[in-house]
Amino acid sequence: IPIDLGPTLVLMQGEVNQETHDELVRAIQTRIGSSPTSRGIIGPVPTGENLVWSSFTHLCVGLLKNDAARLIAVRDAMNAVAKPSIGEGIKRDRSFHQHGAQLYTGGYGGSFANDVARYALIARGTAYSLPAETLASFSDYVADGIAWTLYGSYFDVSVISREVARPTTTGYNGIAALLQATQFDSLRNAEIRAAAAKMLATWNGTMPSELAGLAARVEAARYPAAWPSGHRHYFASDYTVHRRDGWFASVKMFSTRTKSGESTNDENILGSRQSDGRFYLVLRGDEYFGRNVWPVFDWTRLPGITVEQKADTASDVYG
Repeated sequence: IPIDLGPTLVLMQGEVNQETHDELVRAIQTRIGSSPTSRGIIGPVPTGENLVWSSFTHLCVGLLKNDAARLIAVRDAMNAVAKPSIGEGIKRDRSFHQHGAQLYTGGYGGSFANDVARYALIARGTAYSLPAETLASFSDYVADGIAWTLYGSYFDVSVISREVARPTTTGYNGIAALLQATQFDSLRNAEIRAAAAKMLATWNGTMPSELAGLAARVEAARYPAAWPSGHRHYFASDYTVHRRDGWFASVKMFSTRTKSGESTNDENILGSRQSDGRFYLVLRGDEYFGRNVWPVFDWTRLPGITVEQKADTASDVYG
């Protein structure tokens, strides 16, 4: 609720009853705690995308209360989370982990890329902007993590974990991250702009108003449109991608270093085999999407896996 209510109050300043405004700000503060790295009244210290969501609620409170100290705390949290981490978040190989050592580049990691890029644009030119070295590191993640696991209008299903329960929504975060990151100055500009132009050419989802201007700017610039091509192994995530013009393939495994996936909030209840050597192959990128295939999939016979055909062989519980 604070993630939606905060921006609403920022936009309604001067247009909503002051008593109501102040009461709602107090209610948000009670729930989110005193800093981005606290969790308010519940839960552990946030990490990865959870820390970014926390930072956005504190950003709104800082703006609503004209609280420079809070805005500095937001900047520092965003600066820390946008770099590779030994825990949850961006890994050294530019994959992304959340909920432990679990591959989530297109799930939590896609939302993370969208939100960090959005913060970078909001804060640029202010005292709360991200340092150039942080933007450079984050651009590496967009170029080597996000762009490499996107194809057509969708993320590879192997990098969205439990979000396979709602797979058609994940590509939006990818195109949002690419479009916003085209505005950064970095050594990866050409690759990011090429991927953004390529995804725009095949994008079949909605384009919300806050991205429409950037999309028009990218189209007008006529950047050479191209997806990444070649081979990349993500050693921190037991995941490999091989892609060429006209096709995309990946293999997903797990090991003592990583977790297979998760079933949380009653999502992905059949996904216990999704990391047992799963082979994902697409030519256009939409073969598994928009066709209502997921409800009738045989989840014990995912492409590439060689496992016992026994329902109780593996648990679908996280980890």
